Amino acid sequence: MRSFRVFVVCLAGLVLACGKSSEKKAAGVPGAAADSTAVATSEISAALRAKGFRIVQDRSVPNQRASRKASAVVYRAADGKRGGVIYVTRPVDGPVERVGWHWYFNDAAPDSVVFTEINRDGLWDARVFLGDRTMDLIQGEAFSLMGSERGGTAAMNGASSAPAELWKCFDGDSATAWRSPRASAFIEIPVPLGMERAELVVQLADTDQPAKLEVRAGDRKLQTIELSDGIAKQTFSLDPAAREATSLRIDITGGKGD
Repeated sequence: MRSFRVFVVCLAGLVLACGKSSEKKAAGVPGAAADSTAVATSEISAALRAKGFRIVQDRSVPNQRASRKASAVVYRAADGKRGGVIYVTRPVDGPVERVGWHWYFNDAAPDSVVFTEINRDGLWDARVFLGDRTMDLIQGEAFSLMGSERGGTAAMNGASSAPAELWKCFDGDSATAWRSPRASAFIEIPVPLGMERAELVVQLADTDQPAKLEVRAGDRKLQTIELSDGIAKQTFSLDPAAREATSLRIDITGGKGD
């Protein structure tokens, strides 16, 4: 459940990416009330509890695909200062869970999330409640529920050298890209549930390809990954020490272009 897979298209210097998914209309009617029926405790909820997090919401929410069910898991750290939201999907007729979206707040503890239509484009958006404030996230601008589902639980909103569209590194669509200045290009990936298996999947675009990635956990450099030319996906096993990290940083270096 907690394998770590990152799908990233990397244009050296300019781009690390995995673009946003095509904006298909969501199943159901955005704006209608979500099903509030509580769902059975998910594997992800159980894994969060095992890590010391407290579950504050685990309920059915609108699904983007007619063939799947969805639920939202909202969790908090024991000190009440951190937490996150995970959009979990599973087949209508099966129990296998996948992560469609995961947002982690290192400086806030969410109370709940509502998926609703905010900007009238026919897609479900997310409104996250954090104490006395709310955060509206527009699908297609700040996140996507239509990309590739993942077995891993890494969060999609860490810090980066160009943070606005970092989520496009994770949504499984290579049609668009996250762009960053070449100098000091990096992404950080929160992994609050940890990892049983640490694996990095990288896809390069066809121009300005980077030469290498350096993987760090805190101040510790774990390994350097040499990238091959071409646009095929490349899979790398990470240093076993990555399994103990709560966040990983990936620095992108080398290659040609601006």
